[in-house]
Amino acid sequence: GYDGPTLMLLNVVPSRSKLVRSPQSSNTETTATIGFFTTTTWHESTEYIGNHSAHETAFLFAMDEQENQVEFFGINEKNKSKKTGYMYCHPSTGSRKSRGGTNYHQHNDGNHVHDKTDGAVHGIGIGGKPSQPRLHLTETFEDCRCLTYDSSRNLKDGDLFLNKTAFQDSLYYFDVEAIEVWGCGGKAWIQDALQAREKARGITSSNLLRRRRVFDKSQLLDDFRNGLHSTTTKSYSNGSYFDHVGHAVDRCDV
Repeated sequence: GYDGPTLMLLNVVPSRSKLVRSPQSSNTETTATIGFFTTTTWHESTEYIGNHSAHETAFLFAMDEQENQVEFFGINEKNKSKKTGYMYCHPSTGSRKSRGGTNYHQHNDGNHVHDKTDGAVHGIGIGGKPSQPRLHLTETFEDCRCLTYDSSRNLKDGDLFLNKTAFQDSLYYFDVEAIEVWGCGGKAWIQDALQAREKARGITSSNLLRRRRVFDKSQLLDDFRNGLHSTTTKSYSNGSYFDHVGHAVDRCDV
């Protein structure tokens, strides 16, 4: 992936499945533009990442093009000295290695090993806590939510929907209609990040190729034939299993 600063831009609408009033009495055509900027590199984790004291920064923002209004919700000044993170990415299909952390546990009931993450929701979380992020993007981009407050006090409070009542009617749940993610940071930063990405992809491709490579295919085929001929439970008096399969294919008219 890209390990430089990123800017995420979202065009959202109130979630129809969460409306507390009927769609006829609520303005479901309302849209909003919200976003998130961070200099912290994204990676999978059940714990929040981002270090205020390491010159990393992040902020949420809201835009209203009609009113020509932009508001920013940055890191709370009182918490800059704390080493608590402000963002996380926790996919349901993440690897066990990425799921490791103090929020991750395994439970063995005698038959199966179950993964537990102390209530951490899947998807992307900004601010808040793993069980209730201030901004939560689900894996389906439906029934996402943006609270007006940050329970962790890491990011400043405020309504990202700029007091649009339609989102109050959906309890601040929303669906994502469009998303853009931009790699930022200037030419030098972007170039370094792209080179790091290509290096990581090269290592991955090399490992996959090494696993798939067969040095002597003819020897492998001989071993495969001999293995099936010697280990099969059925005896073939007139040749190997492959000979019988070949005769059967020859007799097939299709």
